Amino acid sequence: MLSRSGVGWNESTMMVECTDEAWSECLKVDDNARSMRHKSWPYYYDWIEIFGKDRATGHQAEDLFDAASNVNLSGPSRTLSEHIEMNDVNMEEEFNETMSESTQPSSTGTKKSVGRKQKSDQSSDPLCEVMKSFAKKTGARLEKIAQRIGYEYDVSSARKDVYSIVREIEGLNLQEQLLISKILVKNIDELDLFFSLDNAARVEFVRMKLAGSI
Repeated sequence: MLSRSGVGWNESTMMVECTDEAWSECLKVDDNARSMRHKSWPYYYDWIEIFGKDRATGHQAEDLFDAASNVNLSGPSRTLSEHIEMNDVNMEEEFNETMSESTQPSSTGTKKSVGRKQKSDQSSDPLCEVMKSFAKKTGARLEKIAQRIGYEYDVSSARKDVYSIVREIEGLNLQEQLLISKILVKNIDELDLFFSLDNAARVEFVRMKLAGSI
């Protein structure tokens, strides 16, 4: 809408401003926009951040859902994709569910009185509530993903340090060093355990592993 000639945005009032002629043209395209004129939109910039500038003004910005879909998850052994389930990043489905919930008929909705309609007591715009709810749920999911990415990064760093630590253990020949390094790199649980031990415990852990007792 804002890309049309004669239509502008007022920063101080947070409202869409346009000429009568331009507004008539907008309504020809989408009659549902009728209620947008002379109305303040305080969450306008929040929507731009959530959905991308293109959804608000029609100009270049990558869609949030497309961006999530284009992420290439790959890595060695147990990869990042094994730690992050796809439903953790399915934000478009989450948005659709939130929108569906907001549009369900409410038992506390407005009722008609004889001769006139009563306005809803709710002062907040339903669309604003949908956006706030969606942003809250998305934020929680992104935080969870960030934590898992951080864990995967720590595991990757630990894998790189395995051999340099194992080679310092006295009494191991080269073949044994390589064998233990391979075992630890392929098993994240044992890798975590190995790095949680002190030096003496690491030596005993390696000897028990080579003996097949654990």
